[in-house]
Amino acid sequence: MSIFRELADQYAIADGAFAALESRAFARDDDGAYDVAVRQREHNDRSYFLYVFTRFETTVNEAVERLLSIRCATVTPWPERRVWETLRRSKLADVAFLIRVQLLLDKSQVDYAYIRRLYESRNGIGHGGDWTRPYDVADVAARLETIAGTVHVT
Repeated sequence: MSIFRELADQYAIADGAFAALESRAFARDDDGAYDVAVRQREHNDRSYFLYVFTRFETTVNEAVERLLSIRCATVTPWPERRVWETLRRSKLADVAFLIRVQLLLDKSQVDYAYIRRLYESRNGIGHGGDWTRPYDVADVAARLETIAGTVHVT
């Protein structure tokens, strides 16, 4: 089982538990408990979203490392190889994430636009904000798993 599916399954269990808390509070007409359960569920959504996205970031980093190794090992003239050598000598963390994604995916494609939107949400949440566009974590996990499987490293 992939990490994306594993996290989607874990998320479903946690989300179900928070949904049950919401339902019980609603049935008891307990506004305070209901509001707490809603907030907890929202925090859970954001937490799992971030976790799923960080697993995608790891996948991208590993693919970029492989790509750089392949490109630098290829016997090509220096003018063609220098950018790959420069990137390889840099710390990967110093290369912006979306640049790393562009090394793997066509920037004009739908998948890149989707990742960019997710990355903007990830940064918003990761830096203390709330997401302005909630995502279905299971859908995000499934789509990122699909995209991760299509990353080209040649």
